[in-house]
Amino acid sequence: MSSNCSDVIAEFLEVAIHQILYCRNVYPRELFERRQLYQVPVHMSCHPELNSYIVDVISSVKVLLLKTQLDKVAVVLSNKDDKPVERFIFSFVLYDENAVSEDWHLLRVEMALRDFLLKISTCESTLGAAHEGCTFAVEAYTSESGALALQSSQEEFPWVCISQQLSSIQPKILPLKSARTEAFQMQLYVEQGEMQ
Repeated sequence: MSSNCSDVIAEFLEVAIHQILYCRNVYPRELFERRQLYQVPVHMSCHPELNSYIVDVISSVKVLLLKTQLDKVAVVLSNKDDKPVERFIFSFVLYDENAVSEDWHLLRVEMALRDFLLKISTCESTLGAAHEGCTFAVEAYTSESGALALQSSQEEFPWVCISQQLSSIQPKILPLKSARTEAFQMQLYVEQGEMQ
């Protein structure tokens, strides 16, 4: 993808992570301030360490975006026993690397991303009340060559490779939003239930 499209998607993912943390009450609401992106009100953290962590995550994810090796990004919420209870999954299929070179293509991309932010803002009506006392982590799903690209990039963010564990408990899958533009196809769905 061109850097313009990568910038747009990276910016969206950064804001989406903040919005999920706000909407699912991972941190106190006082830690967030209201801003706007794509003419939609969003909530962004004011905590320097949290913001630094999210920026580092997005910088690393952008390496995969630039190489079109990003399959999914998941924001995983875990309970007090460190068991994942919700996994917000952004699943990607990336298309035309020059798709946002035209203003009207960029506008269509931003409108699609706007709809995702609106859906996250109202997710409680679909998902129910948030779990109390959750922590979060971000997972990036890529190929082996994508993982090697992260390791050899200039980024010093400490990604940890995890193997996919099969759980005897099947999570409930709730689709929230999907969109297709000239630049990408993306789905947002949530896995709910205590998982391995």
